[in-house]
Amino acid sequence: MSSFKDFSRYISDNAESLSAEVVESVVQEMNLNIPEWEKERAAGMYIQLLEFFGQALLESGQIEVPDALIEWSKKMRKCKSLRMGLFQRL
Repeated sequence: MSSFKDFSRYISDNAESLSAEVVESVVQEMNLNIPEWEKERAAGMYIQLLEFFGQALLESGQIEVPDALIEWSKKMRKCKSLRMGLFQRL
């Protein structure tokens, strides 16, 4: 098996632990104080993202982006827009 396929499989197989590590790293590095439910939600998004990337890298042909990833992206864009509007008013 090629190293590229090994990498893809590793991402897919370890999406949960990698996601938890990413979330904890971001929280610590940015010194954030966020509720546990928000950490879990972020980890869930990263799990979907890593599983998608791992699978997309393994498969050839057309890649279909999961609906959940598209919806999450739209929500993040909306939240960012709302925050920017709030900061601009301050």
